[in-house]
Amino acid sequence: MLGGPREKYHHWLAHISPNDEELGHRLAREVVQRARIKKSCIEIDCNVNVFGISGLKYASVSRQRQRGLKSWIQQDGNSILYNVVDGRWRESEASNITARSMIRHPEVDAYWIASDIMAYGAIDALSKLTPTKRDMLVVGSIDWSPRTIPLINTGAIDVSLGGHFMEGGLALKLFFLYERKIDSTVLNDHVYTTIVTELDRTNTSTLGSFLTKPKWSASVVYEWIESATTSSPNFDTRSLLLNHISSSQTQD
Repeated sequence: MLGGPREKYHHWLAHISPNDEELGHRLAREVVQRARIKKSCIEIDCNVNVFGISGLKYASVSRQRQRGLKSWIQQDGNSILYNVVDGRWRESEASNITARSMIRHPEVDAYWIASDIMAYGAIDALSKLTPTKRDMLVVGSIDWSPRTIPLINTGAIDVSLGGHFMEGGLALKLFFLYERKIDSTVLNDHVYTTIVTELDRTNTSTLGSFLTKPKWSASVVYEWIESATTSSPNFDTRSLLLNHISSSQTQD
């Protein structure tokens, strides 16, 4: 009904979003692979039992992320998806769901959780387990919320996928191109997918510290926007952030 950007509504300049199905697929891969590492086993003979907590039943984002989860389980062939329950994007709901799952499915190895906020509820419930049992579980979520960073550092959350918070800045860059009347010479389309990345213990000292206390350099941001006049916009959020952090440090 709406069509695409600039088709029916000419002032709808572009659409930017992550691929939520790919997000769900990638998160499933991350938690399964990390669970195998904790279990010290290899894919060919290592079943991983996964429990999923999604958002709202009828929300497009929830459905797409669930499809990604299920496609990875099917593709993997050695993982079992016990259930996917709607947590309604609520911390308390996810806590209750996780508590019940611990009773019904004590053999679960990994929790796939569709947002960081629900992961907080899950890890609260999981904190009731013995330290040995808790340490063997993998928890993965989506969003890159600042509150997640210390939880990754302590091992409460193993991985969070994100970076799509930068879409506001990417939209500004696309508007800059449009305002300069050069977007048609640089861009081939008006629908763009942001490339998200994982936040875990390997990069909390760089990406994590920046997310906790963002320090945006005006000159670096302006240079980034200006660069769009000569090259296609970069939608890889990890490389954008790392380049900004590096450039800002150089200026300091």
